[in-house]
Amino acid sequence: MINFLIKFKKLKFYRLFLLYIVKPVYDILWEYIINFKGKIYYLLWVSKKREFLDLENNDKKLIFNNHKFKILAEEINSYCFANIVEKSRKEMFSGQNFNSNQTNAGEKEYNQDLFPELSDNIQKKIFELAHSELLITTAAKYLKVFPILDKIIVSHNIANKPEEKRGAMLWHKDDFGLRSLDLFMAISYIDEFNGPLKVLKHKNPLGVFSKSDKENKDVSGKGERGKIKSDHFEKLGSEILTLKGESGTALLVDSFTVYHKGGHCIKNDRLMLRFSYQTPDSVRVYQRKRFSNEFEKLKESFSLDFFLNFLYKEKPSKFLMLLRIYLMKFYRILHIKEN
Repeated sequence: MINFLIKFKKLKFYRLFLLYIVKPVYDILWEYIINFKGKIYYLLWVSKKREFLDLENNDKKLIFNNHKFKILAEEINSYCFANIVEKSRKEMFSGQNFNSNQTNAGEKEYNQDLFPELSDNIQKKIFELAHSELLITTAAKYLKVFPILDKIIVSHNIANKPEEKRGAMLWHKDDFGLRSLDLFMAISYIDEFNGPLKVLKHKNPLGVFSKSDKENKDVSGKGERGKIKSDHFEKLGSEILTLKGESGTALLVDSFTVYHKGGHCIKNDRLMLRFSYQTPDSVRVYQRKRFSNEFEKLKESFSLDFFLNFLYKEKPSKFLMLLRIYLMKFYRILHIKEN
């Protein structure tokens, strides 16, 4: 069976088979069966006309000149540089990272999460943006089901051993599920020298069923598995979107389907806000524990209807926790390798 599949995947017909048979059928199964509850919530949510950011049938979009984004980003930036950044920088240089990221591969740490260190007032404003009608509807319209919020991070990156590119600085996909939608927002000013986020502009219609044949297969646990050399797509002449510019500039992207990289600071620090909207079948939904303490502390100040309870508290059933392991194997077995 395995030998047959290997031979079948080498046929030119196989890509068409994935694109026009496997993926459309599985998309329906994923939306209406695997994420049945999220689909019901989605239909209820979109029954009312709501504001959203239109991705225009793509899986990424740069956002410029959003006034609400800019005001919040500038407030976070001012607070961080006045109260947190210097402490954070010293801890990373000394190796005493208080919110370590596992992708800090290599000898020197370069990234940590500052969200837990923010004031209650700023955390509250970040939560309010995360569950705003604008972003929930944007995520729901893209996912085609109602989302759960898996991640809130205020990422602080520094130029620590800048000659070495490692971890998330290399091209990669977040290999955790079928679809996601992340908002990355520049908190500090970002240019080519302090780790701009870069994504491939072209949409691959196969999504997670397509992988680059240049992915690193290293399983040593150093954060390099699935990564691709930082200049690979540039050498191919691929079109690239880059998140850089003033505070509040943002990028929406499906980090499961789109190759991306960022955080390589040559000089100057980078601060970036990230929200990750996912579904219960994602293998990484437990990440929400990163902000659970902050949420529990502030939840009384929010009006938590059943939509927001789903967004913040929905957990996969025991059956789905088991099933999602096999779903990931399904994606990995059926995917094809492409240049």
